Order: sequence, then structure tokens, then C-alpha cells
Amino acid sequence: MDKKTIRQAMIKQRLALNEEEYQSYSLKIIESLLASSFFNKEKPLGIYMTIRHEVDTLYLIRNLLEMGVRIALPKIEGDSMHFYYIDSLERLVLGTFGVMEPQDNHLAKDLSTLIVPLVAFNEKKERIGYGKGYYDRYIAQYHPQTIGIAFDFQKQEFVGETHDQPLDYIITEKRIYE
Repeated sequence: MDKKTIRQAMIKQRLALNEEEYQSYSLKIIESLLASSFFNKEKPLGIYMTIRHEVDTLYLIRNLLEMGVRIALPKIEGDSMHFYYIDSLERLVLGTFGVMEPQDNHLAKDLSTLIVPLVAFNEKKERIGYGKGYYDRYIAQYHPQTIGIAFDFQKQEFVGETHDQPLDYIITEKRIYE
């Protein structure tokens, strides 16, 4: 299957999850992330805001903010994506593609780890996103540690492209791909 077909099928499958499954799987994934040896909350983190039934990051963001962890969220600016620090979820505004984005402009250039959304992934930890390349370009430029979080059914067979940036780790509700 080509990326476009996989993208459409995976989004449809994510949206078909009932709320109980969605919340249960998301919580298992976030708990695995927090317990993992490679997740370091002592250094600044970039995290995405959930849309279209991606793994729910709201619980993670709230807990990390309460613990005083430095968190940055993405903001689309033209053809680029930048991360900006937040200290509250109340200061977000509706941005590009209907995603909540930081209102403040405290640019984060020192992110050690990036929690990456994905629509599908393969055995090589290559990902299919929404097709705009924002994360691939960001990862190629800044080289943070990358952790994808996804539902296990999102693992698919496809051939990555030369511009695709493989992730360091992918966590699903069933396992961790290292």
C-alpha cells in the first residue's frame, strides 16, 4: 500500500476506537513512556497536542507541568514548525490545522527529547505523518531523541523515503520498539 492509502486507513481505524479503548490504550502508552529508562524528564521536552484520536497527550502534559518539567509544544509558522515553552494549558490558542498551539513566544531550541505523533510506523521505526514533513525537517535540523507513541495496530508495512527520519523508540500499548 502507498502512504496515502495507509494514512487514510489508520486515521479511520483510530477514529473507530471507542472511548474506553482509546483512553485505556493511551494511558498504557503514557505509563510505559514514563517508566521507560530512555525517557528523561530532567531535560526540556517537546510534546505534541492530540488531534484526530492520536494517543492522548493531555494527561502526560498536565502531569509533567505539575512536576515542573520544562515542556514545549509545536507551532506551525509558514513551512516551518517551532517549539515554544508553555507553563499552562490555559494559554494555548487554536492554530494551524485545528491544533492547539502556544500563545507565548518563548522559543525552545534546546529540546533533548521529542514525543512524536504518527499515523503509521514500520519495523524500521520509520513513520508516516500527515504528509507535510514538519517533523522530519525539525528532527533533521535539531537531532533530538525521538519517541513515537502510537496504537499497536498502526504498525504497517511500507518502504520509507530518503527524507524520512526514523525514530529512536516507538511505544504502543503492547510493546516498546527499540
